[in-house]
Amino acid sequence: MNTDDSNTFKDTFTDERVNMIVDAVRTAVNNACDQYNPSIGSNATTFGVDVYNFGINELKKLVTKQPQIFRYLASGNLFRLFVEGFELAFHRVGYDVSEGIENSFPNNEGAVSRILFQQEEQLAFVGEGFDIQPSKKYVLGHFADPAGGLSGVYLCKPSKKANAIAWDVTHELWKTDIENKEFKPTMKPKVAPVEKLGDIKLQPKEKLGEILLFPREEKGTMKLDHE
Repeated sequence: MNTDDSNTFKDTFTDERVNMIVDAVRTAVNNACDQYNPSIGSNATTFGVDVYNFGINELKKLVTKQPQIFRYLASGNLFRLFVEGFELAFHRVGYDVSEGIENSFPNNEGAVSRILFQQEEQLAFVGEGFDIQPSKKYVLGHFADPAGGLSGVYLCKPSKKANAIAWDVTHELWKTDIENKEFKPTMKPKVAPVEKLGDIKLQPKEKLGEILLFPREEKGTMKLDHE
């Protein structure tokens, strides 16, 4: 596993901040596990959607608690958490940490590609009003299953490797004790296929609608218009 020992990363993601992020993800997964009920139709898809939505809700609370450190960008289905110079996308990368982070990626199609190729255009508009500098893009990835709960949280930096997407750098924020963990998955673990660059289709510019950056630096909601 690659690691990045840069002082910038260490200074930004202190033990206190890492604990806050991990606690937010853990709370989201626990809430999703509480909601999971196969008798009324819960499945892998509904569990993943719940974890994502609950996770965004918990990560937003970090901004309320420490707005001088955390900020977030929300536009439609897009959500990014900013921790100083780092931009984090929130995604589940697998069911159990034993699958290994090196070959585990978000399941939703094109998620990593959008982080690498599309976000610059969107941030260019927001940054004019809110002084957002070019950011270091990472995925806040987690392993979770309704039977075993949360088993791992990582920060992963995506990059191009040959003709595919891969993790250039991975940081373990928290991992359960695999040796002493009795895990009985309700879903068959699978590793999402590596995204091929040839399959990436970037959509033409569309109006972003309302873009909200918190904490707000101006009263009201900033609306951006572009072609």
